[in-house]
This record gives sequence, C-alpha cells and structure tokens, in this order.
Amino acid sequence: MKNLTSEVLTNHGVVEYGSSEKSFNMMRSFLEYFGFDIDEMAKIPFKTRQSFTLTFESPYNYNSSSVSVDGNLLRDNTYITAKSSSYIINYGGKYSAILKDPRGNAVSSKKVTFILNGKSIGSANTDKNGVAAIQLTSKILKTAKSGKKNLEIRFNDDDYNSASKTVKVSVNKEKTKFAAKSKSFRKSQKTKKYSVILKNSKNKALKGVKVYIKVNGKKYAAKTNSRGKATFKITKLTKKGKFKAKITYNGDSCYQKASKNIKITVR
Repeated sequence: MKNLTSEVLTNHGVVEYGSSEKSFNMMRSFLEYFGFDIDEMAKIPFKTRQSFTLTFESPYNYNSSSVSVDGNLLRDNTYITAKSSSYIINYGGKYSAILKDPRGNAVSSKKVTFILNGKSIGSANTDKNGVAAIQLTSKILKTAKSGKKNLEIRFNDDDYNSASKTVKVSVNKEKTKFAAKSKSFRKSQKTKKYSVILKNSKNKALKGVKVYIKVNGKKYAAKTNSRGKATFKITKLTKKGKFKAKITYNGDSCYQKASKNIKITVR
C-alpha cells in the first residue's frame, strides 16, 4: 500500500504515518497516552482505503513504540434519525431524515438515498441542519400500492462511515363518502329515480365510478358523472310502505369503500 507522508511533531517524539492495519482502540490508547487530540485526529479525511502506522520514537533511549491501523477507522460514524410516517396515496407528501455525527453535529451537504419497498425513489442532499428531504409523490405511492411499506434511508460517503435506517411508511387509501338523503315516491311512479353524490376526503366529486343501492332485496347500479352524481332507476318498488335501503361504493386501489343507509317511502 502507498504510504501517507504527513508527520505530527510533539514534545515527546514523532508520529510517523506508514502502512499496515490493526485496531482503532490500540491507536486511540497510544495517542491519548501521549496527549494527542483524538477528535482532531478523527477529522483527517482518509478518502482511500489506505492504512498507516503510528510510531513513537523516544528521546530517552527507550524502545520505539508503534501501532498500525486501517485508515478507514478514522472516519467518523454517522447516525440517521428517521420516523415512521403515513400518507394518503392520492396526495403523498414530504419525508425528512436527519444525518448527524457521534457528537450530535449535523452532517451537511451530503447525499442521502431513499429506497421504498426495495426500489430507489431518489436522493437528497442534507442542509445545514443535516436534514435530507424527499417528496413522496402520488405516483411513487401508487407504484408502491397501499399498505405498510419499508422505507430505507441510506448514506454512503468517502469521508464518513456508512449508515442506514429502515422505517415503516403507511400508504393509505383515500376516504370517500356519500351525500344522500331519505326520499319519498308516489306508488304510481313506475320508475323511481333516486340520486346520490360520491365525494372524496377533500369534498370533491368522484367521477366515473360504479355505485350500488339495495332496496327491498333488489340491487341497482349506476355510474357517477363529472359532478360525482349517480342516479338509480328503481323499478321493482311497487308497493306502499317504508323501505330500508343501503348505498355502497366498493372502492379501488386508491379509494376506500363507502356506504350509507337511507329510507325510501312509497306512498
């Protein structure tokens, strides 16, 4: 291996960089004994997988002392702080993770990668506070599909040891609801038209989806228009009376089921 050429002079002797490998603990004990600043030493940017030897040459005619260490062991560890989160599949949102060193200092301007359900969905650089943020778009969430997913946050860099953390991300279907009221019809009406409106969680119309109504043992289907309105044509309700009816929407990959009970009166 190629030798590093820098030297550190102290009142006690010379620390000389060479090549080899051993343990960080031995090196740390050696340095601390002779008064070196370990934190400052840890900032040395070993960007290659070189190793080095620290040798102490005593001015008092004692035997020389040395310790060898893998240069990678001088890299700082990093830690990722990240929490589980939940999103609505149709809207998504921002997700953030924090990268810090062992002393709690933010690690800034470093690339962090995000992997959702085993698939890389992008990366972001940490800001001055060590925060890396990515937008979990509706497209990303729809590709992953609804349910609980693993989100892995990874950090790999030449200046620091690697770090990763996996959290749970819940991808939830959007809630839906019916706007519908009980209604009365005259017995003489052969086709009794009954309308409902299907809306999403933001109170916006859900268009082009099938909804159902079941009344007096008979089930009828209708499709919502651009305003979310569906009109059922009830033809088998010919007797007078009060009838319980249930309106249902079966949901899909992005929307939750919805139902509502109403009463229909034939007078």
